[in-house]
Amino acid sequence: MTELLANPNFEGGWIDQLPHDGRLTNQCPVGYNLTIHLPGTRLISAGSYTGPDDAPVYDTVIVVPECVHKLRAQMPDADKLILAGDTTFKLFSATNPFSVDLMARVLITTPGALRIVVPVQVHNHGDGSPGAAVWRMNVSNNIWDGIGPWRTFGDGFVDRKWEVASYPLHVHTGDVVTATLQMESRALGGIDFFTDAWSFEFTPDEATDAWLT
Repeated sequence: MTELLANPNFEGGWIDQLPHDGRLTNQCPVGYNLTIHLPGTRLISAGSYTGPDDAPVYDTVIVVPECVHKLRAQMPDADKLILAGDTTFKLFSATNPFSVDLMARVLITTPGALRIVVPVQVHNHGDGSPGAAVWRMNVSNNIWDGIGPWRTFGDGFVDRKWEVASYPLHVHTGDVVTATLQMESRALGGIDFFTDAWSFEFTPDEATDAWLT
């Protein structure tokens, strides 16, 4: 088994994004794309027949959250927020709805089995209602898109506990596989997202390789 991500545990540094409001500089992990949906845009989870309909129901981004790396030495409860190494990635705002996508992409050079693993932890600060925070993982390659279900406090994931999205698939030479974690606050109170220890675990298809040779 081979890990295809170059920066799975967010310890490989980051690139500072341009400030969105003249003061807030967010960090995009090296090897990832970070998309922050700007105030005034519609929440991805709003109004969709596949989206959550639990209260509170807000449909518009109001704030740009902070998106930063947190180091073990900065957090007294680091063992609860870091799954591997000494770094975790945190997205948060003390108030108002926000929407962020974090995406990783790999090129497949030989056929085999790929298992994508994305852990997520969510904290609420005063609003634990079913629809206060939502997230989902989407997986795609060159020819298809796999849209995951929205997860909410109402479907069983627990505040301040790690949840893991896992997606197995078979891949072929030349495939470009993308995993996108979409995270949205739909609360007027504070919501924190943590994510760590992403993995694209690849096992070559030896039978296929033998046939090709």
